Amino acid sequence: MESADFDRVPKERMQRSADRTSPAGEVVVVLVTAFGYLVLMSLAMAAGGRFVTGYKLDNAGAAGLILYELVALAIVGTFLKSRGWTLRDFNPEISWRLTGAGVLLAAAILAANWILAVLFMAVGLIGAEAYGFVDAGGLGVALFTALCIVNPVFEEALVVGYVAEALRDRHPPLLAVNLSVSIRLLYHLYQGPAGVIAVVPAGLLFAFAYQRWNRLWPLVFAHGLLDALGILNSR
Repeated sequence: MESADFDRVPKERMQRSADRTSPAGEVVVVLVTAFGYLVLMSLAMAAGGRFVTGYKLDNAGAAGLILYELVALAIVGTFLKSRGWTLRDFNPEISWRLTGAGVLLAAAILAANWILAVLFMAVGLIGAEAYGFVDAGGLGVALFTALCIVNPVFEEALVVGYVAEALRDRHPPLLAVNLSVSIRLLYHLYQGPAGVIAVVPAGLLFAFAYQRWNRLWPLVFAHGLLDALGILNSR
């Protein structure tokens, strides 16, 4: 990924980002609104040792998740618009080149997941049954498509794009990376050790890719591709 040399963000956009760098209060409001409920539910399950190792995501569950994310996006989007944010601040450009970068990003995440899974199983931290824990093979085509679009946009726009842009210029990039990965891990803790294998390398690669490329589309495409492959693999 480091060899990619995408055009830099235009100077006027960087200046707008600097002028609009967010105070801590705004960041807290956005992240709590978007992920607060998910984090609380995940922590409650993890605290009770109720890790998901054979979760079946049916049509009702998928529809509920999609609805939650659309409502959260609408609320957060309205709030950020009132704060002066625009869609362009999230660097949403789409191109074939960025799509190719998304494919490479997805491949890197899959490779990292596989390496960690092999290592964790070799030392006995997880069993083979704990890996590949989501069964979403029964989803209808419409919900399958919607889930592979809405979920990537929701997560990557807010947990990576927003965090990176909100902290830009006032804080070092590593803070945005760490915050992004930490939040992503918190709302996936219900998945247990297998979730750590999947979430931590993905979160790091997503966050570093955005810092490197300043483009959201490769992350969204890679996430959607990974979701699609995971669902198709469970059929």
